[in-house]
Amino acid sequence: MSTKIQSICVMKIFDRFILLISKHWFNPFFTLWFNFRFLPFKQAIHLPILVWGIPRIVNLNPNFKIILDCETIKRGMIKINRSGEYPSHTGGHTEFILCGKKIIFKGSAIIGCGTRILSYLKSIIQIGKNVIITQQDTIISCEKIVLEDFVRIGSKVQIMDTSMHFVYHSDEQKVNNLSMPIIIGHNSWLANGVSVFKGTIIPPYSTVAGGSMINRDYSQEVEGTCFIGNPAKPKIRNFYRIQKSSEEMRLYEYFSQHDSDTFYYEEQPSSDIFDS
Repeated sequence: MSTKIQSICVMKIFDRFILLISKHWFNPFFTLWFNFRFLPFKQAIHLPILVWGIPRIVNLNPNFKIILDCETIKRGMIKINRSGEYPSHTGGHTEFILCGKKIIFKGSAIIGCGTRILSYLKSIIQIGKNVIITQQDTIISCEKIVLEDFVRIGSKVQIMDTSMHFVYHSDEQKVNNLSMPIIIGHNSWLANGVSVFKGTIIPPYSTVAGGSMINRDYSQEVEGTCFIGNPAKPKIRNFYRIQKSSEEMRLYEYFSQHDSDTFYYEEQPSSDIFDS
């Protein structure tokens, strides 16, 4: 074997080693604790929750519950703090404050590195099936947050159903409730840096553009609306994110082979490309 080939082989071994030590390793101890601490024994033995790295449990209500409300319980259907997931593993470790009531999972889900889930008071957080929460997101709940099926949340998104502090309006001698529920419709996409505040409701297949702020009930808007701005307003309609991986790869291949800025479908595509 030539010296050059030997050098390449050694470098590949070092590359793999560096990639390995850079990632969060699977944590069997946290995995066992999460499953058997919060789930019924018949569910826990399947290890539906897998944990990587060392998440921080800052505070814990002894009566806090994690509920799997789905027909099938599979090993690893919920992944927490795993490296290399959507889009990278540079976000630190996941952090939990579990002082509210419960988190309900309706199916498989990914909670990325560096995400904080802070549950207080009477909080209920419901996470639909196939929801992906990427890295360095913050979810703060004192009331109720619903992420319906197939919701995608980009990095550094904050979702807060509470303003955290009461404010006195001296001119009207009143104090408003500081918490209101949030509902994110199924197949919606919150791009990087979006802020979602109390009382927000958005319809299915919504897109919220990066850096935008939403804080009201938009449920009267049609499906497939893109919200842009601070505060966000409906700007584009009939706007659907393509979720199906095979269709995305087909489009990547097309644009890599054609000097074109636009691909036109000859007929309306199947709706399943907007689901994942």
